[in-house]
Amino acid sequence: MRSIESRILIPFLIIIIFSLAVLGFTSYYGSYKIFKSLLYYLPDYNESLYTGFVSSKLLELQKYTILVAIISIIVASQLTFFFTYGIVKPIKKLSIACERVAKGDFEVKVEYKSEDEIGTLKDAFNTMVAKIKEYIENIEKINRLSLVGEMSASLAHEIRNPLQGIKSCLQVIETDLKESNFSKELFPLVYNEINRIDKIISDLLSYGRPSEPHFELIVLDNVLNEILPLVDSMIKKKSLNLKIDLEKDLEIYVDSSHLKQIIINVISNAVKACREKDSIFIKAQKKDGEVVIEIRDTGIGIAKENLSKIFNPFFTAFGEGTGLGLCVVQVLVNQNNGKLKVESEENNGTSFYISFPCAISHTMSGN
Repeated sequence: MRSIESRILIPFLIIIIFSLAVLGFTSYYGSYKIFKSLLYYLPDYNESLYTGFVSSKLLELQKYTILVAIISIIVASQLTFFFTYGIVKPIKKLSIACERVAKGDFEVKVEYKSEDEIGTLKDAFNTMVAKIKEYIENIEKINRLSLVGEMSASLAHEIRNPLQGIKSCLQVIETDLKESNFSKELFPLVYNEINRIDKIISDLLSYGRPSEPHFELIVLDNVLNEILPLVDSMIKKKSLNLKIDLEKDLEIYVDSSHLKQIIINVISNAVKACREKDSIFIKAQKKDGEVVIEIRDTGIGIAKENLSKIFNPFFTAFGEGTGLGLCVVQVLVNQNNGKLKVESEENNGTSFYISFPCAISHTMSGN
């Protein structure tokens, strides 16, 4: 890698060496001519003639030296200007780019084809601008999500109150009409719709105002045994194959209700993605101080362009639901000091990896 110093010093070294070589050659050549002339005039030696001759030759040598010095200065000036311009130009580009960034233009990119220090500075500048742009986009996204959360929570409370009133009225009407011939087939349908709206509201509240986690020691097997009856009907409805592989006595410190909601939401999402007689695999194991829960399905998978959107609020690829299930999962996993990773291939299934610190790791970090 050529440094800036080398770009400046090498030309000057070349100029100095060249000047010295020319000066040395000129001096040698002039001295040689003087010596030769002296030999020529030596037999008829005359002091005045000799002095005048030497003076004229030295004057000639002085002229050569001055000429070489002038040429060297001119060449050095031109080369200095050329190489200085080559250094200053990209620095000016960087300065202009900095001014544009200061005004909020994060699309700016400095172009400079070299591997010297300025090239390194250019790469660092472009990387910095890209990172700033990414951070600003993330902040804007967080602000939007925060606003959506506040709106969702307010909307949920406004809807839930009249829903409870409607549900209570229906219960009274159903009781009063038990002895009559009034058709009661509509009541289960009404209750189902009310419960569906209530589920939507619960998702909105979980996303907009998630409850603070109450950490406790959880045995994963026990939690899963409580969850399976809740998802059994939706799994049987599509004739899905459910396969479970858990290490024994896996313990983690999490909020029990949060963990249940996380697993139910992910399984529910997997069921929606599955076709008839597809499979869902639930696996849990201890790895690198963490308990990793893998929920994998063999369903339709997630399109590559949608993979980055699945945790956005109200986004759904199934044409049903609120699109808040996975948003809630992400919020609750983060609240419980967990990690969430998704891998998917279109038409080849999706895998969710949810990891939490082991009970021992959590205790040691707490101490």
